[in-house]
Amino acid sequence: MFIHQAHNSIGDEIFNAYTYRNAKWLPHLHKAYELTYVVSGRIRATVAGKEYTLKTGECILISPYQIHAYDESDGVTFIVVFAGSYVSEFSKLLNNREPSDARVFLSKQTRDYFREVMIGDCTLDETNIKKMQKPDLLSLKASLYAVCADFMRTATLLPRQNGNYKLLFDILSYVENNFTSDISLTGMANELGYDHRYISRIFGSSLNINFKTLVNQYRCDYAKRLLTSTTLPVADIAMNSGFQSIRTFNRVFLETTGTYPSDFRK
Repeated sequence: MFIHQAHNSIGDEIFNAYTYRNAKWLPHLHKAYELTYVVSGRIRATVAGKEYTLKTGECILISPYQIHAYDESDGVTFIVVFAGSYVSEFSKLLNNREPSDARVFLSKQTRDYFREVMIGDCTLDETNIKKMQKPDLLSLKASLYAVCADFMRTATLLPRQNGNYKLLFDILSYVENNFTSDISLTGMANELGYDHRYISRIFGSSLNINFKTLVNQYRCDYAKRLLTSTTLPVADIAMNSGFQSIRTFNRVFLETTGTYPSDFRK
């Protein structure tokens, strides 16, 4: 399952920067870019199905709507999510294309400047996470463009199977807002004004899952929250999560999580 981070998809001024110790994130995606820099130690990242093991001083740049995750982290990692508007000229170069490799081979000059502007003091306390301050606009753009310039020196850009980011965002938003109802791909396509066969191809090319699977992922994730945070009967949770029967709920929950709802609650 992956998570659509709507808070990192809406708006032209997205900026969220944190320093983590032993960072781990389940598969997720969003409209904004994401830059991951290893301050110390190592981290394993998966981007669009490709695995990277990053060590101190190394970084990757994740393009909009690429599914990515982090695990096996041992050390300190700086992660910044930022809107494409901060690097608009770079975004134009990637229009309808995406890199075959997410790694950025930073020059010493770029690395030093990026660390000075974006990271600075990354001392962590016992919480193992620190929210970083947003630099002034010109310094922010300068440091990001410096990284993007180094990235483009070695990048191989391939045609993106789906470059319609707005439609992809509209699809994910529709599912997020309606998964508890009895929704269908055809109904969603009609609501968005597209042919259902075209929408189906978007799922295959961009998300690598079908509509039904995505809806069930959202339903099961919501059901898990209800199972752990409420005392509602399992049958009520099934209905509140969008399932039409307790039997279907049990079957789909088992397929998605590897356990039955009642066992998950325990």
